[in-house]
Amino acid sequence: MVRLLTLAALAGAMVPPASAEPSPPAGKKSHQIVTVLHQPPASVPSLGSQTAPVTIEFFCNFGDGTKSAQVDRLLTQLYERHPRRLRILYRLVGSGKQSNMHLEAAQEAFVQGRFRQFIDALFPDRTRAPRASDVTEAARKAGVDAHRIEEALEDARHAEAILANHYYMKRRHLRRPPGVVINGEPYDRGAPQSIDVLEALYDDAYAKSRQLLDEGVEPARLYQRLLEDVAAAQPDPIIGPGAVDGLEPGERPPEGPPRVVAVAPDSGGSRARGPDDAPVPLVFFCNFQTRNCATFAETLEEIAAAYPDEVKLVFRHSYDPDDRRQSDARTLGAAAYCAEKQGRFWSYYELAFRQARQGQVPTDLTEEVAKALELDTAAFSRCLARRATRRAVEGERAAARRAGIRHTPSLVLGGRLYTGTKSFDELSSLIDRELMPGVLGKISPD
Repeated sequence: MVRLLTLAALAGAMVPPASAEPSPPAGKKSHQIVTVLHQPPASVPSLGSQTAPVTIEFFCNFGDGTKSAQVDRLLTQLYERHPRRLRILYRLVGSGKQSNMHLEAAQEAFVQGRFRQFIDALFPDRTRAPRASDVTEAARKAGVDAHRIEEALEDARHAEAILANHYYMKRRHLRRPPGVVINGEPYDRGAPQSIDVLEALYDDAYAKSRQLLDEGVEPARLYQRLLEDVAAAQPDPIIGPGAVDGLEPGERPPEGPPRVVAVAPDSGGSRARGPDDAPVPLVFFCNFQTRNCATFAETLEEIAAAYPDEVKLVFRHSYDPDDRRQSDARTLGAAAYCAEKQGRFWSYYELAFRQARQGQVPTDLTEEVAKALELDTAAFSRCLARRATRRAVEGERAAARRAGIRHTPSLVLGGRLYTGTKSFDELSSLIDRELMPGVLGKISPD
């Protein structure tokens, strides 16, 4: 059994939560959990003071057997050694984008103010993976409303928060749980396997924090400053050429540093998705036929989910009329234009790229697309037949050409043109650099 600190021992180390957990019965011992605001998600379980000089973000999946539970045991031991200097943030994250019953139950226990008690009841000795039937019994032992646990498991009400943690973990450049980030620096050797490893990491992190505090950094701003320093220390990202449409056999993608281009990001209208005042607009030049465009669109969807407040995505039509592999691109662009007229551009965008990833092109735009998107079929058909529709799409392609867009997919980020598909990590690094200084301060847990 993991030894737990008494509330008296915790009192000097913790900031009282807005709504504190119920006090344990006399003679019982318990951790205390506070609510910490964060975007994303809205709140997470945490242990320790918000002004502690060392913060460890623990990305944990309590449905992974005992892997996360064993790291939790080590972190608890570390906290017992440094209760006034350490804060632990628990990021509940599943395998990939998926939630699971253990995470749903743990998140519901947190909502009810009994997170720590539930985890200790679910993993009493950290050596046996809990069965599905153990969840209800653990809830009973922890004083959690079992009926609300069952409701949470049935409707997966916490799946969105757990998915937000998944994307936040990707932003932190961790691959999978369990994993830790210490004062903003990911530990890239997998989960720590011993208390000695954690102690060494803690010592190094505390020394850096102590130096900043001695230089006059206010304790309330310390964590944000640490995150900013970590971001500023990152090397310039290395961006590969990616896959490019329309290249002839033996032709290489464009090389060299990204060119500065004059593209206004604020004229997307109904083809812009994200906050109007997002600090990083992404202008995406592509078509709805090629698999490269569809693949890149999927990556951009993940970027938008990981940076919901920082990124705005704008789509612009672009294609090569001389490339036989893009022979239907203008027609598909016209369908997007007509769907946009009925307020369904993004529905079309998702449908068309989903089909393109499967190598499919609609054989009958009017019937297939109008039915799938529940459009006014007659109005959609009339729009497709108009010359003005074709001219609008062709005019946008010509404007892209004049702006220097020669290939698809292309992305303008920070006023610079990146040609070819890009990975999530490449784009994330570019966005983080664009947001500096203070990028991670905006997403800090305080």
